[in-house]
Amino acid sequence: PEVDARDGNQAKYLVEKVVGSRTVGKTTSYKVRWLGYSPAEDSWIKESELRKSASESIDDYLALVEAKEVAFRRAAPLRGRS
Repeated sequence: PEVDARDGNQAKYLVEKVVGSRTVGKTTSYKVRWLGYSPAEDSWIKESELRKSASESIDDYLALVEAKEVAFRRAAPLRGRS
């Protein structure tokens, strides 16, 4: 997926994946890893902007988060055992 982002220029960048999320007030933003760039170049992009061209990257990230939460809940009873 391509996103018009990064410093307000006209360049298009390819999203490798979404690596994080945060909500401030009513605005959710996603931390984007850009294809071919290091983690130091990750950027926070508002959901409304990212949904325009990289909606599947958000969906993939949310599915991964949900899978981790389910695995954590399933393992919770096992953590208390010795």
